[in-house]
Amino acid sequence: MISREVDYALRALVELAKKPEREWTATAQLSRELRVSRVYLAKIFQRLARKGLLETAKGKQGGVRLKSRNTSLTAVLKALEPHFSLNKCLNQRFRCFRQASCPIHAVLAQVQQELFAKLNRYTLKRLARKA
Repeated sequence: MISREVDYALRALVELAKKPEREWTATAQLSRELRVSRVYLAKIFQRLARKGLLETAKGKQGGVRLKSRNTSLTAVLKALEPHFSLNKCLNQRFRCFRQASCPIHAVLAQVQQELFAKLNRYTLKRLARKA
């Protein structure tokens, strides 16, 4: 399951993708539109900016804007949850003693790979056009 942070990030980034390119948008404005805490959204934006997905500017004319509308949903997910996995056994930081003999592991690994491939085909721009 994706976290609330990823959910809010995706919603906010799609909203930004609807805006005119290179236009700054205030975090407060987006938090009102999305009905998300401004403080929480600002923290999410800070993380996304550190990962290179957003630009931020302080001041009255500042705000946030996308670096690219062609960012995939996979890129957003991995930026905020770099160790995301469908199950603990698929996380590279975890070693399951059943992995070699477990029939479920192989199925979940394939489903996770397909999930990332599918999410990679969707960009913020594509979702903004649908909204």
